[in-house]
Amino acid sequence: MNNVVFYVGFVFFSMLFYLPSFWARFAYSGGGISLLGLLSIAVYNIFFIGVHVLHAKTGYLPVIDKNTSNGAQWFSFFVAMAYVFSLPGAKKKYMWFTRK
Repeated sequence: MNNVVFYVGFVFFSMLFYLPSFWARFAYSGGGISLLGLLSIAVYNIFFIGVHVLHAKTGYLPVIDKNTSNGAQWFSFFVAMAYVFSLPGAKKKYMWFTRK
C-alpha cells in the first residue's frame, strides 16, 4: 500500500509541476513574451528535465532519496520529453479542440 501511495503521489506531483509549462506553451507562443519571461520558462523546464532525466537513467529520485521501479523511470522519460516540447514558439499554438 505504501508503494501505491508513493507512485500515485509521484504521478500527481509530476503532472502538477508540468501544468505551468503546458500553459505557457499556449499562452506565450506567437509573441507577447519578454526575454526574461522566456528565460524563466526555459530555466523552469531545464530544471525539471534534469530531475526527470536523472530519474529515468538511474531510477534515483534526488528529492526524496529513493530508488524506484522501471515503470516510474519510463514515466519520467515521457515527462522529460513533454517538458522539451513545452517551450513557447514563434508560431501561435492552439489546442486541438479550439482550432477554427
